Amino acid sequence: MRETGTSINEYLEFYREAWSELQLQSRPDRQYQQGNVIQTWMISYLEIKKRDPNAAALLLLLARFDNRDIWYELVESGHHSSSVPDCLKDATSSALAFKIGMRSLVGFSLLESKQQEGSYAIHPVVQDWCLHIANTSKYVNWMQLNELALISVGYSVPSASNRNYSELQQRLLPHANYVCHLDWSDDNIEVWGALHGLGDLYSNQGKLKEAEEMYEQALAGYEKALGPDHISTLNTASNLGSLYSKQGKLKEAEEMYQRALAGKKKALGPDHDT
Repeated sequence: MRETGTSINEYLEFYREAWSELQLQSRPDRQYQQGNVIQTWMISYLEIKKRDPNAAALLLLLARFDNRDIWYELVESGHHSSSVPDCLKDATSSALAFKIGMRSLVGFSLLESKQQEGSYAIHPVVQDWCLHIANTSKYVNWMQLNELALISVGYSVPSASNRNYSELQQRLLPHANYVCHLDWSDDNIEVWGALHGLGDLYSNQGKLKEAEEMYEQALAGYEKALGPDHISTLNTASNLGSLYSKQGKLKEAEEMYQRALAGKKKALGPDHDT
């Protein structure tokens, strides 16, 4: 009530409205004592949505990441997507805009600020509630949120030339483990780039089985969207060949190397340095 500036009567009215909505949305596997906590979250969410729609939209996106360590640059990488909603584009347009939105969410106790790490955390139960809200609302495109989270993580994977390469990869690994189990569409080119990035991450971290799965999905997507001879398809085939070699799958590795080499010669010319 202090945060929203509402009177007792207004708060009780919000409470009744939230309770009616929650009754319609409730799932049998969710058990909260007397519904008090979840009703408070709903009241807070509705107030945030009224005050700062960008922050409310941001909250539902943040629930798509690992809940323990979320920072601006991670979420901002979602701008590699060609279909970022305006509200999320505005909320992540700068570090300052992001911090303002996060301040609203922290103020309503939906997020926790981890000042020492310069990041934020979501309680797992709040995260579960946010996922439920997004997945059951006809006004939220939950598939788009999944894709944005995947793209954010995949395009955050640093190259070996990055000064904090090892530290950042370790930090990204829990997010990769989370987003790779989300659902997404099979016709988004940026998704395949993100999967390729996750393949690089897993490969560098010695998680070869996971890397193989990511590369194979990226390769299938690129083949479908861009064709077998596109440079992105061939680069993924080359990386997959390197991975097969690490796994001792020499026949498969040779097939991928030969495919990548032939494709690059065809695309770039036989005298190009591949």
